[in-house]
Amino acid sequence: MLMGKVAGGIAYGSNVFDTLVKEAEEEASLNPHLVERGAVATGAVSYFYVRDACAGGEVGLLQPEVEYVYDLAVSEDIIPEPNDDEVESFILMAVDEVCFRIHGIADDLKGARAYCGRRIQAELCICLGGFFGATWDSYA
Repeated sequence: MLMGKVAGGIAYGSNVFDTLVKEAEEEASLNPHLVERGAVATGAVSYFYVRDACAGGEVGLLQPEVEYVYDLAVSEDIIPEPNDDEVESFILMAVDEVCFRIHGIADDLKGARAYCGRRIQAELCICLGGFFGATWDSYA
């Protein structure tokens, strides 16, 4: 099972891993002990994007971001459930569907259209590229 991501700002005085554990429980109802024992740091991705209407606030500004990437292998009986109003749902997808959705965001980016819907977020595509690169033999 590949969970796209849980995310949140790192509060002053906190650290990346504690934020991961907190956000995984808040957004996906994942047991903190499961995350503490199983999450494996795989890297970090930094990038800038141009803020659009989806982000809220002023449109057109450059927004710097850093994504700290962790993998968490879970058994099929672990089903993430939304636990706050930030997440609508979780969907288990086959690799071919993930690739189809990545292709959709690439089309949106070429057309420079803002997309706030159900396609995979552009920044997640970067992380998925690393995941597939590291694990592709499992799917081929």
